[in-house]
Amino acid sequence: MVLQNYYEKNKENYILGGLINNFNLEPIKINNKESKQYGKNMLVTNLNTKINIESNAEINIPKEFISYSVNPLEGNFNYDSYSNSIYDNSEVEVLYELGNSFIYNNLDINFEGMNAEYKIYNKQTKTYYDIGKGNAKESINKDEINNYLNENGQIKIIIKTAEQGSATIPQISGKGVTK
Repeated sequence: MVLQNYYEKNKENYILGGLINNFNLEPIKINNKESKQYGKNMLVTNLNTKINIESNAEINIPKEFISYSVNPLEGNFNYDSYSNSIYDNSEVEVLYELGNSFIYNNLDINFEGMNAEYKIYNKQTKTYYDIGKGNAKESINKDEINNYLNENGQIKIIIKTAEQGSATIPQISGKGVTK
């Protein structure tokens, strides 16, 4: 969530993040008492220079690195940004920003929900294709990716929940090579 929020504000910069196990800070004191310190700290910074990666380098893009926006459609918009889920009779369109820096060989999408339906936009037919209900997994191979990935490197998915339904925003991970 931290990286996604940071990315939304700094889209032109590259982000480097990591966890540090042995990072020692000065003790933090509250009311002159040392507060509890944890073993790991997170470091997030941005780079203003482009990192050059050879063309045709194989890349695995984990689900945490694909940013998205959640946009309400008609009716209720019951969205919990902390758990990244919608619930109770809501319908949203999720726009994923995959970008145009890669030639994608495979995309995997994990859907989790109860009383929820999912659809993915097919740019060739200009219609939404039914993925299914509840928990589902969709794999899109290299030959099919151009049906779903638009010219801006985006994929659109609609999620609709029933009155007593809920769904987590689907996670996308990908494999490909650099252009």
